Amino acid sequence: MGRFASDYWPEVAAALVLLAVVGLTPLRSKVRALADWYFRHVPLRVSTGITAIAAITAVAIPFVFDALENPARVHVAAILILVQATATGLPLFQQAKLNDLASEAAQAATRDITRSLVPLAGLVKEITELRANAAAKGQLRGRAHVVALTAAATLLGGPDDVRASWYAAEGAAPRRRLVPPAASSVGRPDMASMIFDEQTTLGATVLTALDKRDVVYCRDISEEPPAGWVERPTKWRSFLSAPVIYEEQLLGMLTVDSPVADDFDLDRDAGMVFTLAHLLATALKA
Repeated sequence: MGRFASDYWPEVAAALVLLAVVGLTPLRSKVRALADWYFRHVPLRVSTGITAIAAITAVAIPFVFDALENPARVHVAAILILVQATATGLPLFQQAKLNDLASEAAQAATRDITRSLVPLAGLVKEITELRANAAAKGQLRGRAHVVALTAAATLLGGPDDVRASWYAAEGAAPRRRLVPPAASSVGRPDMASMIFDEQTTLGATVLTALDKRDVVYCRDISEEPPAGWVERPTKWRSFLSAPVIYEEQLLGMLTVDSPVADDFDLDRDAGMVFTLAHLLATALKA
């Protein structure tokens, strides 16, 4: 051990310095930022190749320089290789951890979607298979409301912050209204109470979008309210709504809202709301 320390003290010192840099809290964030930058700009296969070359070089160079009887250059080369191996190894290790986390998150999301959609799809199947039993269909349709709203609140946030609500369409154009029935919300304890009247600018804006089979999306009601919005206190700041349409008939609107601004992503979440709205429409009219 003493012979190793005396012969390779530069490498030992460099290794200790690297460990200190990586371990010290004030410098760790800078090292992590550098590693993140490195990974974003250098392809993984390049990093892997550099690490492999560095490892091979670490073994080969000492023999080469020993043969040349130049120990000082051996130490310099070994230190440079150690630094290179650390610089490439950190982002590779970090990316491996990120890949594992991403894989676990994707599997969890798939399980959540399956647990949420399968019961609703099962209800739709039961309803469509019933022919003349109106009472049984009515019970199943009542359950479909709850299952669809629960799935929306669960998949698009969580029952403690996101609220999913059902608004039933009443009347005929141009005097339609979207009205939340009793117990029409799942998630946060506050029930939906707003009524959208086609005779108002806000109601006409919402119903026109639904007729076109578009979503109604607001990232922040305090900054980008929809046309016709009248300032009032609310317990939500962002919302995403989809039409519940069976064939050409507008049955109502499925809405998710959150007290957090920008809580929904239009590209990511609109498809899920549309899917739930379609299943709910089928359950209500099949």
